[in-house]
Amino acid sequence: MASTSTQFGQGQRNRRQKSVGRFLVLIIAGLSLTAAGCGLNGQKVATQFVILTSEPTITIAPIVSMTPRFTATLIPTATPIPSETLPASLTPTPFIPTTAPTATAIPAVRGTVRSTANFRTGPGRDFEAQDQLAQGTELTILSYNDTQEWFLVRLDDGRSGWVQANLIDTDSEAVQVLPPPQLTAVALATLPPAPPTPVPTLTWRATRTGDILAYCDLPAFAATAGNKTVNSSSEVTVYWTWEATTPEQIQDQIDYAIYEIKLNGKALEEWRNYRTAVHRYSATRYEVKWLVPVGQLEAGEYTIDYKLSWTQRVEDGTSSFGPGGEEETNTGSCKFTVR
Repeated sequence: MASTSTQFGQGQRNRRQKSVGRFLVLIIAGLSLTAAGCGLNGQKVATQFVILTSEPTITIAPIVSMTPRFTATLIPTATPIPSETLPASLTPTPFIPTTAPTATAIPAVRGTVRSTANFRTGPGRDFEAQDQLAQGTELTILSYNDTQEWFLVRLDDGRSGWVQANLIDTDSEAVQVLPPPQLTAVALATLPPAPPTPVPTLTWRATRTGDILAYCDLPAFAATAGNKTVNSSSEVTVYWTWEATTPEQIQDQIDYAIYEIKLNGKALEEWRNYRTAVHRYSATRYEVKWLVPVGQLEAGEYTIDYKLSWTQRVEDGTSSFGPGGEEETNTGSCKFTVR
């Protein structure tokens, strides 16, 4: 603003100087005319003065109004940048080998147990024996382990397990064309299990003279069943029982119990085939009995070794048995005499 006022004042002074200059020129011009007529013979002319009574109108230059350089506009409220969306959790893609085995049909290679053999859960003596197979037991050989020292077999009742190879008589050439264990595992997983062979049940009956309780030496039974003597002409039967409060508990015992019964060291392998029907002997108690015939015995002293285990936990209404139960195994013995 200071520079604009200075320029405006300087303009006014220039205009006044020009007006005064014009006024002096007019006076000089008048004097010149008078001088021209002042000769001796000149005509007397009165000197004329032209007086400007007012200065020319000064037009003031318009004051330029200052336009603001910009209008302050409020800065808009910052909109927060949306947070990044985390990627979805990565679900690992299962690894599928390009050389995945293909299920193949398992050829039927039959075999026969040469002598008493343990029926184990895996290929080695460190694996649990889930049963014992008697001499002459027929089975199907499915495969073998890496060293071919153990056969994976299926019994006629549908159960599968491992048996030491040198205890089974079979066609060696047929065994060589069996699929290796990994292919057998795939086939077992895809093929339906063989239906179990129905086990016949005997009619329940009361104890007879020639019946010997397998655990008669236990204190609870010694007074009534221990120290028995039978005639050599009598048919001897080894028996044992199981009691429970419901038929369902009895069925669990039938399904999951493994009995290992030996008479003077010889296993009674066919015990599964000598089970009686379930007998209800009171309002709240049921009983099942196994009656395994051994025939006539020569005179002498005899010992029964009894062992009971379970593949799964069972209950009888008062206690639990088997894996995770109060009692995982049950053992006993019985000595008797034949005359």
